[in-house]
Amino acid sequence: MSHHPENLLGHLRKFRKKAPEREEAKRLRRKRRGMSDAEFQRRYEAQQGRCPIGDHRMGPIGVRGPDEPVLDHNHLTGKDRSIICRNHNAGLGMFHESLSELRAAIVYLIGYSQY
Repeated sequence: MSHHPENLLGHLRKFRKKAPEREEAKRLRRKRRGMSDAEFQRRYEAQQGRCPIGDHRMGPIGVRGPDEPVLDHNHLTGKDRSIICRNHNAGLGMFHESLSELRAAIVYLIGYSQY
């Protein structure tokens, strides 16, 4: 690369234009914990694009939103579990993967189901 300022500015403009693409690719890799796009697609298709928690159709891969498919994992063991929708993934995270808290939430919902 030349040391001329006008060449540097042109290079920076090109670099910045591609920044959103790089950030999106980085975000997807983070959500997929290093899983390849092909493996993610294969697992998504094996689940028929359905969230195993709500048994509803998830959104398309890579499209942000509450139904965006994300790779869930166990925070204690670090092992991958399944592809679930972003909403359910966030919900599990709010309960810190505590089975006792999740059971208590179920009992709570059952107790107030008539409201």
